[in-house]
Amino acid sequence: MHALTLKLREEWRDAVWTDAALVLLFSVLFWASKWAGKIIDELPGHSGAFWIPVLLVSACTVRRPGVSTLTAMLGGLLWCFPKGGGAGALAPYVAAGLLVDVVNRSQNRLALLPVALAAGVLAHLAKFGFHNLPRLILGAPSDFMTVGLAGVAGLHVLFGLIGGLAGWLLISIMQRRKPSASNGAGAQPR
Repeated sequence: MHALTLKLREEWRDAVWTDAALVLLFSVLFWASKWAGKIIDELPGHSGAFWIPVLLVSACTVRRPGVSTLTAMLGGLLWCFPKGGGAGALAPYVAAGLLVDVVNRSQNRLALLPVALAAGVLAHLAKFGFHNLPRLILGAPSDFMTVGLAGVAGLHVLFGLIGGLAGWLLISIMQRRKPSASNGAGAQPR
């Protein structure tokens, strides 16, 4: 754990205010995307189509290790704690951000469609596992009591795929708009 902490500290040592501002912006977008997900409140897992793209785009924009985890943690804090949710409500989002960071370990893998789709599904299944598996074990009522555990897991996979696709599309658009150094974009006009 100490080695991981040192590596993260080294990677973030040269961070600038722009990095911090972007992380805060993506955290607010994460929070706003959770509100957007409230539009269709009856369908389990639907909000993943809104908040997963934010995690994917944050990872490809800031390009520092752990940025999706940090975005999910700060956005989750904004979402969970005003409603009385504690660490148990925050943990699923942190786990989802952590999985996006693990999948994107080379800082550019989310630009590939299969990787973005896998990241979306894994992130959403992590959140699903935190919310529903303990309830299943304890026998507490949950969303899956009406549709069935497999049905809700399937919906989480579906919305994870949608979120991964939306994130990939946003990343692709951003990369097309970014000027490349090879076409002379960095040269000064005369």
